[in-house]
Amino acid sequence: MARLIRTEKEVEGTYTEQWVVVEGEDEALDQWPQGPRTVVGTPARRQDGHQRARGEAQYTADVQLPGTLHAAVLRSPFAHARASVDLSRARAAGWVRGAIGPGDCHVLQDEPSFHGAPVAAVAADSRREAHAALELIDVEWEELEPLLDPEEAARRESLVDETRHYSRGDVDAGFAEADVIVEGEFRTQVVLHNALETHQAVCRWEGETLEVYISTQFIWGVRDSISNQLGLPPDRVRVVCNYMGGGFGAKNSPGDHTYIAIALAGQTGRPVHCALTRREENLAAGNRNATIQRLRAGARSDGTLVALDGEYVNAIGWAGFNAPTFGPMEMLYACENVRTVTYGAKLNLPPNAAFRAPGFVEGTFGLECLLDELAGRLELDPLELRRRNHADKDLVDDRPFSSKNLLVCYERAEPHWPGATRSAPVRRGPGGAVWAWRARSGTAAAARLPTPGSGSAPTPGRRWSRRCRTSARARARRWRRSQPRSWAYRSTASAVSSATRPAGRTRRSRPARRPRRRWARPCGRPRPTRRDSCSRSRRSASRSRSAPSRSAAA
Repeated sequence: MARLIRTEKEVEGTYTEQWVVVEGEDEALDQWPQGPRTVVGTPARRQDGHQRARGEAQYTADVQLPGTLHAAVLRSPFAHARASVDLSRARAAGWVRGAIGPGDCHVLQDEPSFHGAPVAAVAADSRREAHAALELIDVEWEELEPLLDPEEAARRESLVDETRHYSRGDVDAGFAEADVIVEGEFRTQVVLHNALETHQAVCRWEGETLEVYISTQFIWGVRDSISNQLGLPPDRVRVVCNYMGGGFGAKNSPGDHTYIAIALAGQTGRPVHCALTRREENLAAGNRNATIQRLRAGARSDGTLVALDGEYVNAIGWAGFNAPTFGPMEMLYACENVRTVTYGAKLNLPPNAAFRAPGFVEGTFGLECLLDELAGRLELDPLELRRRNHADKDLVDDRPFSSKNLLVCYERAEPHWPGATRSAPVRRGPGGAVWAWRARSGTAAAARLPTPGSGSAPTPGRRWSRRCRTSARARARRWRRSQPRSWAYRSTASAVSSATRPAGRTRRSRPARRPRRRWARPCGRPRPTRRDSCSRSRRSASRSRSAPSRSAAA
């Protein structure tokens, strides 16, 4: 008998209501037995460690389906423009297998709103042919005036979503009773993820089922996004990611490259691999957005915080989300009077993306700098100021923390703390700051790195080390030989003829270098020191000079 159960799920501080279908007899779930755990809380060996170290792990870049085509994307060179796209020449070329424009895929825009926005895409048998086919796309550009200033966007109310207001207590009354008030403006810049494996996807239609091999951190979220966008049942979308070469939050969504590969796969009837180049990865794959923070803090003479006030402007870009830059000010310290205002500026810039506790990192920078200023004005030790304003409960949701060991961290840091108040504009030595992330419930993991000989990991002996290194090098050589010679990631390949290249120069105009000599020694034998190598060279030279005299005497 099936039952419908309503439950609540919390992920990084966000609560959602979930309905779950439970099949089986109407019996209560068995509880875990008392006593030591056999799985939870016990050390476990990584199952993928050897695969990654030996080069056996298959990333999305390694997926090679039969008949795979490669895609290239034409992107806008302007921050704001209007484009008139003509694909007739590209579609007439016999070696171009597919070409799509703004009317063929929803992510392709005829009015691109940021530098790097996708406008058109083509598919060919190789990456070099696909990128060459971009030259066959005729585009007439009309450059428009962009909006790039986040403060101007806030004044114009050009926002990604509504302005967020939060307050508790009476902030104005708190500042009125404060003995010391400090204020400051803090700015953070754009930061890029730059994962080792760029964003990419291989898409194939198998009848009514769509297969997506993608480098992602969130396979279920990608499946739901694709199914909702294309109007497909979720069980008709199969998302596969065996290994991912870095993500840091930027690979939580399908991205425009995935939808482009899906559209080209539907047009050509063949699998399509769409991979961002390194330039595209830095241009249109997401970022940690810039912020402007205007903050005020008021405290009594004993260091007790009585009021906090913050105005935040997040330069989100043309799309994205309004990151919680306000989070540290609202939840980090025990202050009853807090007020924050947050603007999500919509600009003609590439959209932002999640990046390792988005918002909280930037907000912590501004708040902690302000508290250091406050400690200097109060002539109070910065660590003591933070200890006196320790929050024993979550003031945002008005509930206790399940666990919090920040005071223990303060005690352990105190012996190493300089203990000096602000006495000079430039100080050197240890410093500190407090940081929080709103993952109030979730999973936590701890790992112990085994040392050789401890019994928990194989000790790299001569035979094991030589086999691993040799097989990895052989796979790397086979992999490089299988790649097109024009691929930018292969440093030894070049599409430029040697006749057109200056002598002694590589493709990137670097002086040619002699290959470094590798000592032929068994695995595990230490590399000879400089003194040993010099003496060895002298001995070999003396033997070579004395050899003719010995042979003549013989």
